[in-house]
Amino acid sequence: QVTDVEGDSTPGFDGGKEDAERFISISSSEIARYQRLMYVNGVKGSPRRLLIVLQGMDASGKGGIVRHVFSQGDPMGIHYHGFGKPGAEELDHDFLWRVKRELPKRGWIAVFDRSHYEDVVMPHVYGTYPEDVWRARYDQINEFERELAASGCAILKIFLVVSQDEQKKHFLGRLDDPTKYWKFDISDLEARDRWDDYMDAWQEVFEKTSTAAAPWYLVPADNRWYSRAVVSELLRTTLKNMNMTWPPLEPEVDPDEVRRRLA
Repeated sequence: QVTDVEGDSTPGFDGGKEDAERFISISSSEIARYQRLMYVNGVKGSPRRLLIVLQGMDASGKGGIVRHVFSQGDPMGIHYHGFGKPGAEELDHDFLWRVKRELPKRGWIAVFDRSHYEDVVMPHVYGTYPEDVWRARYDQINEFERELAASGCAILKIFLVVSQDEQKKHFLGRLDDPTKYWKFDISDLEARDRWDDYMDAWQEVFEKTSTAAAPWYLVPADNRWYSRAVVSELLRTTLKNMNMTWPPLEPEVDPDEVRRRLA
């Protein structure tokens, strides 16, 4: 249950902020190497790629996680897309249309800040679509992700669990810092007022769409250093488990002949 996850907890990690930052620093070199391997193999035609889906309530640290992921790898092979309220063109298509346009290319990592799951949670909470419409999307999403995984795309779905107290602290901080005014929207308070409704909606999402091909990871996020360390480890492990090797020379390339010509 998402309500059983304490936002300020740090399961599986006994250290503090400095330990987490040291851990992240060490793992970053591995992540960079594995990402480079995936990118190079993609250039050579491998279908391996990675989709990272980041979800969480406002002020759960999604933006910081995005910056963290980019800082650990080569931006050349990372694609970011933030999903907001669907526009007119997007509403003319199936709800997965805009998602499919932003999927990672071969060898790339795509990071989604919010995603197709908003198209289930929002109508669940606000009733913007008939229940039979948004409930049918669970099966559509599972089939979409199953096919995506079968085609060579690994999927990491992460929900950052922030406590209401921590969210309140960040909201107040935005009001006290002119450089963060842009982050505050009055609709954030409306969502906060419906916290329990959101938690119920997300719990159903986890129960309906956490699959072997695309599992959900619920990460406590009050301590940003902890959530970043967890995401770092999930990223490192996922890339490592692809078991990639450096592509060999093309068959027509004769190293001795190349050396002779260069001499």
